[in-house]
Amino acid sequence: MERTYTDEIRRLRRAMLVGSINGYTSIPELHLRSVYIYSDTYMVLLCDQFRYSPKPLEYNLLDIVRVFEHAEMSYEEVNVGGHHCIIFIGKHAVQTIQEILNRLESASNEHALEKGSPLDSYFLARGCIVSCFADLGISYREAITAYNSRFFMPALVHTLGSSKPENAPDNSVCFDDDFIRSTTKDIVGLIQLFDRNNLNETLTELNIRLCQNLNDRQTAVDILTNIYFGVREHFLILYNASNIPFAEYSYALNRISQGRQVREIVDFLHDQFIMIMKSIGYSSRESK
Repeated sequence: MERTYTDEIRRLRRAMLVGSINGYTSIPELHLRSVYIYSDTYMVLLCDQFRYSPKPLEYNLLDIVRVFEHAEMSYEEVNVGGHHCIIFIGKHAVQTIQEILNRLESASNEHALEKGSPLDSYFLARGCIVSCFADLGISYREAITAYNSRFFMPALVHTLGSSKPENAPDNSVCFDDDFIRSTTKDIVGLIQLFDRNNLNETLTELNIRLCQNLNDRQTAVDILTNIYFGVREHFLILYNASNIPFAEYSYALNRISQGRQVREIVDFLHDQFIMIMKSIGYSSRESK
């Protein structure tokens, strides 16, 4: 069973762990032992929502972790730099979360995660395993590196480790106003032709191109925002807006600006463009 701690011990545990992450590492072993955080195995895990949602996560990751427990575990939740972190302490705790991460990664790769399941709610960035309390900052920084590389992964991912390579953009690729206008025009044409296959291919190509050739999140968000609202404006002018159930402006803007990955944002655009395609097709039939 999980060890229970007094409020004072938990406060001290958290203060010492955050202190180590932030570089304050000269804490005597006796003090670490007194609050049960002395070990030869540590790992930092950063937790975030898998997809954009205005609502907080419905599930607590530690409740999920406890399902896998078969011996005493030690871990602590802390907030560092605005990130929700869980620090796993001891070999058993680290092995348990690694098993969960491996299952999650395997299920994600095989598209076997059931949508809406507890694990499907999470994105988890793991740091490296360290053998010294003073090295917790190393595990945290590697988790941050994995966390930051998530946005430009070409496929939706539930978990990333510190070994994932950072994106190396090709600066020769130009994403200027002409690119945005041309892409918007192509998408409008495909919607008007009711060509789903080529629309899917165009958006998949856009996703890959952005992921391979950008490393600035805001630039990617601006490009996708301009494309979406450019397409939207075209159909607002050309068709009776009341016949097309566009997402509310603020909602669409939030979905794009707060998307966790390029792929997630592109999927939202795809759903919106298919909705437009269906709506104008219905309107065309009604007018005959």
